[in-house]
Amino acid sequence: MFWIDPEQDMVFVGLTSGLMEESRSLDRWQRLSDIALSAIVD
Repeated sequence: MFWIDPEQDMVFVGLTSGLMEESRSLDRWQRLSDIALSAIVD
């Protein structure tokens, strides 16, 4: 999973191993993305 946020000048890259049900996987990536964005220090 990766995303680029040019407004925040931020790039997120996440690599994992193992299988997970798709809905749980999407939920996990959303939580990790939210954590990464909340960690931005202005």
